[in-house]
Amino acid sequence: MGPATNTTTTSSPPRQDVDD
Repeated sequence: MGPATNTTTTSSPPRQDVDD
């Protein structure tokens, strides 16, 4: 759920891992 690379989406904390 979301790109693996850190992009400003719904995730506040920067994560390089895929936001599954």
